[in-house]
Amino acid sequence: MANRLILISSGGVFSSALMNHLSSTLSMDYEICVSPSDFPRENDHFVVLVDYQTVRAVNSPWFEFFTPFNQHIKVLLLDYPEKEPLDIVSSLNNVCGVFFSSDSLETLEKGIRKVMDGEMWFGRQLVGELLQLYKRKVGESKPTKQIKISPREVEVLRCLSVGYSNHDVAQKLHLSENTVKSHLFNIFRKLNVKNRTQAVSWFNSHYSM
Repeated sequence: MANRLILISSGGVFSSALMNHLSSTLSMDYEICVSPSDFPRENDHFVVLVDYQTVRAVNSPWFEFFTPFNQHIKVLLLDYPEKEPLDIVSSLNNVCGVFFSSDSLETLEKGIRKVMDGEMWFGRQLVGELLQLYKRKVGESKPTKQIKISPREVEVLRCLSVGYSNHDVAQKLHLSENTVKSHLFNIFRKLNVKNRTQAVSWFNSHYSM
């Protein structure tokens, strides 16, 4: 489980007030990072809150920094405009949730707790739009070789497609959570995808009922 909150933003009084409140409510330590050099280098379990305004610029230094994020880091986008294209959501690694500008502080707290428990925080409409976006990208690419997915990996993908968390998948398939994580790592590598949403989109397009 994540043990620290990281806020990526331009800093300021609002950022400090928000993180003080979340730290107290969620009983977690926090840090505020205004540049990639501020981000902790140790391999730990973080929930990373990313202020949309900080990464929205095409030349943002954070884009290169997000690439090596490992599976222990869960990224949540904050203050996302409801009418904004979803390119940033689909281009960042490990995005587990999106919070819109109109979302309340209570909604943010609830979403963070869900993500800490291994779930994701996307509205149904947003999930649909992300899947359509990824399908378009898949349709534009031309695979050079056939992707070989094992029967067990298909079972894992089927569980993901109905919204199961890692814990739920482990219970359903009688596996350890570490084994589930290993399957997910292999699935993401084979499919060349960055997150669960993209993996589910691939599964739905290849194994639809």
